[in-house]
Amino acid sequence: MTLAEFERGLAKRTPPPDWSPALAGLWWAGKDKWDTAHARVMDESGKGLRAGARIPPPP
Repeated sequence: MTLAEFERGLAKRTPPPDWSPALAGLWWAGKDKWDTAHARVMDESGKGLRAGARIPPPP
């Protein structure tokens, strides 16, 4: 996936269903939905934890 493809995905109301939990978490972070982003990322071990390190905790 390219950055442009990811950015086009941000125009949708929800992340595409075929995206991994880690990618969906980053998508939610891009929508400023931090609680949802953390929940999505932390549901997956391994890859999700690496993505979670990039998402700051909610205020």
